[in-house]
Amino acid sequence: MMLEYPKEKKFEDCINSYDTSHPRVAEWHQLMSTFQVAPPKAPEGQTWVNMDKVYDFQVK
Repeated sequence: MMLEYPKEKKFEDCINSYDTSHPRVAEWHQLMSTFQVAPPKAPEGQTWVNMDKVYDFQVK
């Protein structure tokens, strides 16, 4: 899964804004956490990590 957010914003701010956007978001996170596996070398307890862009469909 991928999450896109504005370059000028911090990931933590974007995800915190999403987390508080609706009461059922916490329920969704709880359910989805049972399916998520942290990528190699991810910090302890963190399943979402930043990645480098690998392809841009806008560039020709």
